[in-house]
Amino acid sequence: VYDRMFDGVSPSFLSLRRHEDVMTDKDPTDTQARAYPASERRLSNVMRALPEAEPHGRRRLAVMCGGAPAPGMNTVVRAAVRLGLEQGHEVLAVRNSFIGLAEGRLEKFHWGSVDGWEPQGGALLGTNRHMRSAGEIAACAGALHANGVDGLLIAGGWSAYDAAYALWQAREKHAGLAIPLLCLPVSIDNNLPGSDFSVGADTALNTI
Repeated sequence: VYDRMFDGVSPSFLSLRRHEDVMTDKDPTDTQARAYPASERRLSNVMRALPEAEPHGRRRLAVMCGGAPAPGMNTVVRAAVRLGLEQGHEVLAVRNSFIGLAEGRLEKFHWGSVDGWEPQGGALLGTNRHMRSAGEIAACAGALHANGVDGLLIAGGWSAYDAAYALWQAREKHAGLAIPLLCLPVSIDNNLPGSDFSVGADTALNTI
């Protein structure tokens, strides 16, 4: 099941340095490489790409949700937090989506901060379809800059993508937005560009 692709992510898997050949799939015919789902390798590549401007050293990364809640949203956040921590980065979580970001509701997460998140429904970080005003975009930029965020991962659906695009368009006006912004498709609608299948879509279809 696609939206359960991050089930059972263990410290042994998350130690990406010890599994570099497997995670980068240098030899796709290798038995060990095939044992890891391609989706897990893709998320590890996402977390590597966030601090792309300066790939070496410790970075401060932020993760948040956007749009409507969908199955697997908590699992995605859990996996992203732990992958970032395992690579030596500091991970911040944004509460209540873009409203929370504009209000500066960023919280430092540790390994245990996401214990027990995988089986729970909804969006424990909080999410909504709120559309931003120009003032809120400036507030989001200010919060990212004030917290020294080097990259932002947004897990969500169409409105999350739309909001991320609005932030990207404003990056020339706001220094806090001149960072890597990545969207990870989490939506029951399965209507997002650049993705054949969104996290949550399979569970939604099988629940009908």
